[in-house]
Amino acid sequence: MLPRLPSDLPDHADLPVRAGSGRTGLLFADLSRTLACQLDSPNPDDLLLPSTLPTASGICPLDILSLFPRERRLAILREGPDRDDRVRAAAVRTARILFGLDAASEKTLEQWDRRTQEIREHFLTAEGTGLLAFIRHMLSEEPPDHPERFLTERTCWNGFELLEVIGRGGTSLAFRAIKNGRLCVLKVPISGRTGRFRRETRLLKRFHHRNLPMLPESSTGKRPYCVMELLRTGSGGGLSADPGGFRKALDYLHERRILHGDIRRSNLGSRPDGTAVLIDLSHARRARTPGEAAEEMNELNQLLKKECTR
Repeated sequence: MLPRLPSDLPDHADLPVRAGSGRTGLLFADLSRTLACQLDSPNPDDLLLPSTLPTASGICPLDILSLFPRERRLAILREGPDRDDRVRAAAVRTARILFGLDAASEKTLEQWDRRTQEIREHFLTAEGTGLLAFIRHMLSEEPPDHPERFLTERTCWNGFELLEVIGRGGTSLAFRAIKNGRLCVLKVPISGRTGRFRRETRLLKRFHHRNLPMLPESSTGKRPYCVMELLRTGSGGGLSADPGGFRKALDYLHERRILHGDIRRSNLGSRPDGTAVLIDLSHARRARTPGEAAEEMNELNQLLKKECTR
């Protein structure tokens, strides 16, 4: 059972959002309010771009130039951005926040262009409301005249209200979300990892063990996703749990000739009641020999021993 959302969630002050800043962890409601306020400002300098944009003699950094469409970059280097350029750049920056990307994610303009196209084509962007609709329309061939109207809606997809990004791994993107008044984690695949994501979801649906994640809802169809319980990880989280629970979870997998495949600190989680939970089966694979299972258990024991001495 997922925890019900408290009725008295604290309000959060508006947070400034600057394109190219690489910030993540922003509450989407705060981001929507900040964007709407800045889009309504008559001052072009308020539109979400830092002071490092080019002047007549300046050079535009890569992470800033990548916010603009290819056909506008030369003109922006020469003359600076106009209001439409700035709003479009705000949408790209917002997309990077929602999809858990930072300024160091890619190294070239071509890589950033591919990443932006992947975001445009992702089913969250294609179907979502609020910030997702703002991104969808501003990255389209004909952006609307008044994009701020999308920012009055909550950022939702498929019955989930997305609150914030809480993690991005090699396979999936995780959001803190609400559905039917309950807090949960919504996970969706990142581009190019849909097959691996479906495989992990099918594994979790097959396995039932108190020290593995619960999966109350999932789909492996055209728009794959899974809903998971909120867990604590890292110091004060998974490391505060009974280490025997992690061993029991790994034993359970090994009895079924499955290796976890990614034993590390960030994959040790715990529930609020202190139950240990071994998370992230995206690298799981079938064990070829009994020795592989023994080696992985030793790896877990060494990790737990190391963490206990911190």
